Amino acid sequence: MTFHVAEKHAGLFEQVERRFRLLLSRNVVTGITETQFDKWLSNLVTDEEQYLGARLLENLTFRSEPMVGSAIGHILECILPSELRRSGAAVRSVDEFVASLRSPGMGRLVRFVEVDDPKGRTPGKSGALVMRELHRLGGVDKSLTCLPENIGTLPKAVKCLVFVDDMLGTGTQFKAFCDKYKLEQEAANRTLIYCPLAAFHTGLDHLATECPWMKVCPVEQFGEQHRFFRGDANKPEMWAVDQVNTVADVRQFVEDLCKSHGIRAAGDYALELLLGFHHATPNNTLPIMYAQTATWNNLLIR
Repeated sequence: MTFHVAEKHAGLFEQVERRFRLLLSRNVVTGITETQFDKWLSNLVTDEEQYLGARLLENLTFRSEPMVGSAIGHILECILPSELRRSGAAVRSVDEFVASLRSPGMGRLVRFVEVDDPKGRTPGKSGALVMRELHRLGGVDKSLTCLPENIGTLPKAVKCLVFVDDMLGTGTQFKAFCDKYKLEQEAANRTLIYCPLAAFHTGLDHLATECPWMKVCPVEQFGEQHRFFRGDANKPEMWAVDQVNTVADVRQFVEDLCKSHGIRAAGDYALELLLGFHHATPNNTLPIMYAQTATWNNLLIR
């Protein structure tokens, strides 16, 4: 049987639509306008497409502006003081430490480093956006930031480099970034901390093996249970989301829908996640959520 809407799930689309509109109206979801939402819904014509849309929205993990602000606060107030203390740095008061990050001072022991694309395809895109939020929502002074190519010019007084990013996926891109800027050499003299807002478990495993000298401290962790095309634990061939359709049928339906609208194929979906931030969308998220073509309207911004 091909992808279909089971009788018990009739009406799900209307329920999910109402809930999402409520989140928009109450500003629980920020960065998406109701007009954007309406345009994205207009993509979904058939009952099957609307059912798919409902399941996509249900499984979407979206971090609004206040949530991103809280994540940055967690990095500044919890992760960094703890890791610096473990490395032997004298961080007596969290309040004093955070205050020191919010005022100019070239002598500070910490620098925040922007993570760029090591292949130069989208230079600094995600890292630059998170760095902007670090300034805007976290209040970190711009004098404490550094481009990766300038690490070698930093004074010896800088004892810690903090790398900020939105998402750690497979870990291969960040490993290439580390190789490009010879960060293992820096680890001999400084504490290196990578703080992505989110991380997938395979990426964490990869960096633990390939870059053991880098402390990786994500704010949130994601695993197999967050993949959209995940199978049921007891019946792996069945789609865990509804236990009615098979994983193969769901995947084929999405691939056909994307192909008909000029959206890139499922083979490029990487981790098949549904994760969005108010400021951007990681490339590990299904393109059906952020793609914009002549016949398809985006919900999220890339």
